[in-house]
Amino acid sequence: MTATARAEIRVAGPADRDLVRTGVLAFRDHLGAARPTDEEIETALPAALRDPSIEFCCAVAAEGAALGYTQTRFFRSVWVPGEEAHLEDLFVMEEARRSGLGRRLLAFALDRSRARGALLMGLTTNEHNEAGQALYRALGFAPQSHPRWRGGREVRWVRSLEDGA
Repeated sequence: MTATARAEIRVAGPADRDLVRTGVLAFRDHLGAARPTDEEIETALPAALRDPSIEFCCAVAAEGAALGYTQTRFFRSVWVPGEEAHLEDLFVMEEARRSGLGRRLLAFALDRSRARGALLMGLTTNEHNEAGQALYRALGFAPQSHPRWRGGREVRWVRSLEDGA
């Protein structure tokens, strides 16, 4: 049995800060992103781990090493008659990829979302992330690029609020 097959997947709490930080840092570096900085992670992570609207799950090797994590945000809206989940992050360390751990992490996050009463889980992914898209399809996700409302497709828009304008 491989180390990833024996990996424990669990909801992360404040005591798992170092495991989650390791995953977030690795994900940031994998993306080649400048942010969040190390300092921003150190500042934000303790509060995020205590926030009831955010849930981190971590995959941990038998010897205690971080193998991957998920971050799911939960929110209410008048458009969904219950709580909605948004999978913010799903990341597996390079050495644990292609082992089924990503599937296990996603299945765990789905189960946790159902247990919390979420009726819908959404996510975004890079259009070139073929492995991720295959995983999402395999677990029942479908892209929402078809017309959802009369007159056109849904388009996600974002704007930084840091510039003060």
